[in-house]
Order: sequence, then C-alpha cells, then structure tokens
Amino acid sequence: MWRIEVDILPPTFNKIWAGVHWRKRKEMADEWHGLFLKAFQDAKLPKPLPVRKGVYRLHCTQFCKGKVRDSDNASIAVKLCKDALTNYGYIKDDNYKTFNDDMTSTRKGKENKTIIIIQ
Repeated sequence: MWRIEVDILPPTFNKIWAGVHWRKRKEMADEWHGLFLKAFQDAKLPKPLPVRKGVYRLHCTQFCKGKVRDSDNASIAVKLCKDALTNYGYIKDDNYKTFNDDMTSTRKGKENKTIIIIQ
C-alpha cells in the first residue's frame, strides 16, 4: 500500500468543463502530473509498480478547508493520478486490468489536501 499526498485540491469538474479551452485544461493536467510525480517520489513508489495477479485499488480523499466539495469532484484527482502513473512509467496502462474499484470521498480538513491510497 502506498500513500500519495498533494497539498492542494485540483479544480472542480464544473470549473474544468465549463467552457475552459482545451489548452488551459492541458496546462492544468501537466501541472498536476508534475505534482503527482513529486508525490510518487516522496512516497518512494516503486517504478514500475509490481505486477500483480489482481488489480490495484485506488482511493482518493480530498480534505477541504472551506466548503466541502461533492465526492464526485475527487474523481478528477483519480484521473490525473492514473495519467501521471502512466506518463512517468509506473504502470503500462491505466485500464481496468490495472485499476478497478476506484473510490472517492471528501471531508472537512484543517487544510486543503488530496490523499490517494494505492493498494
């Protein structure tokens, strides 16, 4: 099991898909991929992840300092994390054979934080 922490929250789905130009979305994705790469390195995530007979599970919890977001907004962090795992060579593909049964949740926190558990 690995714990991946990023000390900010990604944009909400409403903000990303509400008429945002594709180039701006790509800039945001690139920024988050870099944040996740640093978090992978801090967590000493093995590269590549060990091959398993079963799939990995990914659970994302967002801690919100202000208004608590809907849990479906945490799913963008799941996508960005999986894309970063693929882009940086931790996994070959983020399809259903590698990851399944993703979970998201949100909670009130003392500070904004995104925590992803890979098991």
